[in-house]
Amino acid sequence: MKKFFKRIGKKLNAYFERLAESNNKLYGNKRLDCCDMNNKQSKITHQYTKEV
Repeated sequence: MKKFFKRIGKKLNAYFERLAESNNKLYGNKRLDCCDMNNKQSKITHQYTKEV
């Protein structure tokens, strides 16, 4: 049974490595623009919802 879980773990790790490689090819290593946009948008939203 232990061998079974080790094989599953190896397969999952290989999958995640391929996924990471694919993401790096598509998006590069830098931070995505949407992350910055969401951060700016949340700051703006919080500005308007503050109690005066």
